Amino acid sequence: MMNPFYGIALFGLALFVAGVYGQTMTFRNQTFVLKWRCNLPVAESSYWIIGGTSLISCAAKCLENDTLCASFIWDKSVLTNTICALHQNSPASMCQFSNISTTYSLYEKIDTTTTAMSTTQSSPSTTVTATQDIPVTTANPCFNSGMWNGANCNCPTGCSGTFCGNCYTDCTDGTNDGLTGTAVIAYIQPVGSPAAFPVLCNFDNAITYIQYRRHGNISFNRDWQSYVEGFGDLKGDFWLGNKYIHLITTQKAYICGVRLFDDTYAWRFDGYSDFKVDSEVNSFTLTYTPFYVDSGMSPADSTKDSQNQPFSTHDQDPRGCATSEQAGWWYNTGCTTGANANGQLPFDWSTITGVTKTGMGLYY
Repeated sequence: MMNPFYGIALFGLALFVAGVYGQTMTFRNQTFVLKWRCNLPVAESSYWIIGGTSLISCAAKCLENDTLCASFIWDKSVLTNTICALHQNSPASMCQFSNISTTYSLYEKIDTTTTAMSTTQSSPSTTVTATQDIPVTTANPCFNSGMWNGANCNCPTGCSGTFCGNCYTDCTDGTNDGLTGTAVIAYIQPVGSPAAFPVLCNFDNAITYIQYRRHGNISFNRDWQSYVEGFGDLKGDFWLGNKYIHLITTQKAYICGVRLFDDTYAWRFDGYSDFKVDSEVNSFTLTYTPFYVDSGMSPADSTKDSQNQPFSTHDQDPRGCATSEQAGWWYNTGCTTGANANGQLPFDWSTITGVTKTGMGLYY
């Protein structure tokens, strides 16, 4: 079975100007300048893509996410695992001197409106005419974190329309739209949802993530309301939020893929079809059908099976499991011991031992 958590492809044409530090690249009428090169990676970006094969694919992704990308870092240290990291604000080089290495290269957008603004300012009559043609407003009429530019809304990934009011129902819509990338933040509005909300998407494989633990630096021992609303950072470790998971899983029959990095330093996979989380009125009760590999949420001991179990946290813990396991989860009477992706790291998941990283994603 193909692991649905990999891959990217994107192509284009560009014009390069010779040079090293300060070289420019023009792509789709947007110019980028090389600000620095460094042999050390930088902190988490707004979102990133793994598996790209060219500098052009990274520039194209930055332009696709225009309102969220002021610069991008291209890492070509391993050609088969190229990283493209997009940034809302250009990070400083972590190296003492620039041009130490060609491993990590920061390209920053050049504001092509600077010259035009200077010309306009030198002619008062032109300035007046321009402000009369474009309505001036201090209010932002855009929905879903869209930004008003004086004439229309610049929409975030996932939303479109004059005021960014039309959004994807899940990440599959973005895949069908031709978007690519294995870790892109986008807005979705599931059928029946009163509002849109941001999620982490793997557009290459049409996956909507509901949980991710890359770094192990976020505590998952949270109260009921925290698990309802969600916590953490979509750029790092997070739980999407039970109310959002409920809204997503109510609209379609999803498979929940659970990805686990174990003590053999390998990624393992578990899958559950017909994955559905009920409403808060019914304590976010979980139903599913295990179908692949180790089936950690359905262990041989039926007292530890998460099937048809309500969600529990330390402040709503009738069985005491959330307190003893130090995490919110769908606990049975025997707690989990091998079926809790939110447990204290490292943990065991059925026969998968020493898990230090996790990911839970919905697809169909």
